[in-house]
Amino acid sequence: MAVFHFPVKIVSAPGCLKELPEELNRLGAHRPLIVTDPGITKAGIVDRVTRHLKDKDLPFNVFDGVEPDPKLKNAVEAANAAKKGDHDLIIGLGGGSSIDTAKASAILTTNDINLEDFQGPRASYPGPPLPLVTIPTTAGTGSEVSSAAVIVNEEKKYKMFFKSPEIFSKVAFLDADVLVGVPSQIAAETGADTLSHALESFFNPNGTFITEKLSFGSIELIFLNLRAFVANTADSRRAQNMLNASCLAGIAMTTAGLGLVHALAHPIGVRGRIGHGLACALLLPHVLHFNWPVDPDRFLKLASAIDWTIRVRYPSARQASLEVINEIKDILSDIGLPRKLSEIGVSLDDPDTVIDEAYGSFLNQVNPRPASRKDLEKIVSEII
Repeated sequence: MAVFHFPVKIVSAPGCLKELPEELNRLGAHRPLIVTDPGITKAGIVDRVTRHLKDKDLPFNVFDGVEPDPKLKNAVEAANAAKKGDHDLIIGLGGGSSIDTAKASAILTTNDINLEDFQGPRASYPGPPLPLVTIPTTAGTGSEVSSAAVIVNEEKKYKMFFKSPEIFSKVAFLDADVLVGVPSQIAAETGADTLSHALESFFNPNGTFITEKLSFGSIELIFLNLRAFVANTADSRRAQNMLNASCLAGIAMTTAGLGLVHALAHPIGVRGRIGHGLACALLLPHVLHFNWPVDPDRFLKLASAIDWTIRVRYPSARQASLEVINEIKDILSDIGLPRKLSEIGVSLDDPDTVIDEAYGSFLNQVNPRPASRKDLEKIVSEII
């Protein structure tokens, strides 16, 4: 029996942030804390959001101390700011780093706990976290609609993963006005992250008819819009379409799950000191090739989402399904992403630890084809 339940209200349109005060009022929030990063403040995006709060005389504060690959200390600092300001709701504004920090700080504001003790796919907390509203400024992580967060434990050099229905956002605003003009490199890397979410949830054995359609729709939007958006990030229509693609993939991955790309991307991001989307882009073609023998027909189903001519050009089902992987390689190359770490002058510290972490990850166990250590060694060697 397939069950689908999704608790996040999604508001999607250019300019939709004008509805923010009304939604805060509906939630009974009177003093929100905005959690974001200094780049978002510098870009003027915080001002674009807060003008709607000022228009309604709604008091607020801003914490903009989030770092890339958010650290546990960032979440602790944001939670302390929320407590000090007596805030009753947190607004996560930014990319996945800011939104994940907002989630973790929502937990820590109302719970005096060691977050490290509450990891895993079914976390539960002593007290309910502060309510959360999310506003993504990148089209990539899907964190605005997911029940998961990833926070770096600097001391132990690994990414802590949390998943709980208690950290779902109450409302997610998908507004192209805060995405247009994003640097092309960020658009490319976050777009690759969206693609990896859509593909991994599509292939996940825990998927359902509904998550399949969500993933399929996301992949279709990505192939129709990502190249053009990276080439011209001022295009509002493409920006909105990519936000919608990220949201669809975020819902799908939250419900169906991810897989081996993310099992490897998390430790590679930490050990290689590269962005998460870039790590996913490097790994995605190799993991797809690894998964292909398990269910080539499922790859074939994707052909119409990627390019309807695939079935015409390749009458052989086998060749057509393999061409799907080639098309995915091509879009990643077309948006300027490398195929190996060496192309960008990056070496991987301690690959054995990467392999150990990925092998033991629950994301490896739910992959369509769980990988052995030898399999992981081969995949990692292909991207170095």
